[in-house]
Amino acid sequence: MDIESIIKKAKNGTNLIVDHDIDGYIINIDGDIHFVPWSSEARQQVDSIREASEESVQSEYADDLIFGKDKREGVVSLEIDNNEIILYYNDKTVEKLPMVYWILAPFKIDEHYKKLEGNLHYKYIRTFKTFNGFKKYANYYRKKDVDVFRIWNAKEQAMIYHGITMFKGLKVKDVSVLSFDIESNGLVKDDTSKVFLITNTFRDTDGEVVKKHFRLDHYESDCEMIEDWCKWVVEVDPSVITGHNIFGYDCPYLQHCYADRDGHRRTLPIGKFGHEMSVDNYIAKFRVDGSNAWDYQKIQIPGRHVVDGMFLSVKYDIGRNFPSWGLKPIAQHLGIINEDRQFYDASQIGKNWHIPEEREKIVAYGIDDSDDSLALYDIMIPSMFYMCQYIPKPFQIIGTSASGAQLNSVLVRAYMQENHSIPKADESLKVYGGISFGIPGIHKNVFKVDVLSEYPSIIRAFNVYPITKDPKKYYLKMVNYFTERRFEQKNKYKETGDSYYDDLQASSKIFINSSFGLGGTGGLNFNDYKMADFITAMGRQIIKDTIKWATGKPLSCWWKDYEDEKDKLYEGGLRRYESYTEFVKVNKIYD
Repeated sequence: MDIESIIKKAKNGTNLIVDHDIDGYIINIDGDIHFVPWSSEARQQVDSIREASEESVQSEYADDLIFGKDKREGVVSLEIDNNEIILYYNDKTVEKLPMVYWILAPFKIDEHYKKLEGNLHYKYIRTFKTFNGFKKYANYYRKKDVDVFRIWNAKEQAMIYHGITMFKGLKVKDVSVLSFDIESNGLVKDDTSKVFLITNTFRDTDGEVVKKHFRLDHYESDCEMIEDWCKWVVEVDPSVITGHNIFGYDCPYLQHCYADRDGHRRTLPIGKFGHEMSVDNYIAKFRVDGSNAWDYQKIQIPGRHVVDGMFLSVKYDIGRNFPSWGLKPIAQHLGIINEDRQFYDASQIGKNWHIPEEREKIVAYGIDDSDDSLALYDIMIPSMFYMCQYIPKPFQIIGTSASGAQLNSVLVRAYMQENHSIPKADESLKVYGGISFGIPGIHKNVFKVDVLSEYPSIIRAFNVYPITKDPKKYYLKMVNYFTERRFEQKNKYKETGDSYYDDLQASSKIFINSSFGLGGTGGLNFNDYKMADFITAMGRQIIKDTIKWATGKPLSCWWKDYEDEKDKLYEGGLRRYESYTEFVKVNKIYD
């Protein structure tokens, strides 16, 4: 079928999916497959097909840069099995797609590598039909120290290559979630470890809440109790499993007590259709702040996302206002503790479980814990949930990864879905930050100035983007898109009072406030330390101008040790430049 016929068909269709392989674009219109081979006109032809389809069906997810080229709605989970992509939908349906593994290289390593468009560093691609084929070459290149770009996580590979994202068309409470908590005889995992209680608060896709608890005094052993709990989890089939410190304690402890009994090595079968949970052997790190990180083992539950409320609290508490990372202190701080909540000294549970009247208090305590964990999830999760609609990473990974890496993945997807080469990450360099100093003492005449979204505003005002890495200016387009969308979402929230729009604007805010971090973070393809330096220098200039305006005296009067040599490159004032491009050209920044 010729292009004109495909365009005509797209105008009358209701569902368009554009995919690609190494030979060209694959056009799916209402289930009918058409092929457009790579050529200099191919991209323009596919854009015309998309425009024709959009005339028929307008979608809020139409922007391929922001949401990826795949427009499927209702996807709540993605797994890779037997070299197939398995998509789980919120309505319990399942779809399978062929998996494509890939490796990028700066040169044609062998005849299997195909040239990508453009001339960025990684300009050749090789695809694989099986994970074993991909792993063989990826490991070989690593051992030989060959410069290639690959992503080890197969789910991320699939989402970037196919443009798939999760939760399109869904709201937080549309997706089923199980909050659980355990009580045991201690923290140490050894031969004496025993689980006394598993409490659960489950909310289904219709918003109906079910509470169920499993208690040791109703079973012959805790292993039997855990097994019964696993069957119930599979039955209610949550898309998300949450709880407080479940990475560090609950999941590993349950696994220990279930796996090491009767001489059998078993894994918790709580995934979809009874698939087993897995615990990574290596120790991962979750960054709490610039100097602290928590060690933990990554947990995977097939078909489900695991969201640890303690990790979520760290991401949510940007101002570090929480008294601690414990569940009860956070719930009290947020004012969501019920007046009749049962409190109990957790250190006494192992000792008092066998006392009937104390046991009932412990059960009530556990039930309230699972309720509180779900309440915290509802408060803290929305911004992260809606970020999933445009970031090509699984929900669980977004909860544990840094925002700069998430934005980088959006840009990698944007170029790869256009069959375009991508840049190589620059080595880590120091970026001079803003101005931070204080004058101790009691001050009576205080004037506060709050610069809203300073770095994103600088990016937009000077049209800043990583010039040598982003020829299509997608970085700047993303910042502009989410800034403008945030204005719209805030206005809709004011007009309607619907918290959905407030949640969306919070997600957009995270995106635009993270845009600077992408430029100054090591290991990211689209990082650019010179760009980051320009942004912070402009920020310092604004602060210095503000101090002089407010006090009538320059910064050097207040901070005598300030090192002006930091800003030698910018002598004469940054504001004489109309754009970052002009600044780069005049000062020969990349020469």
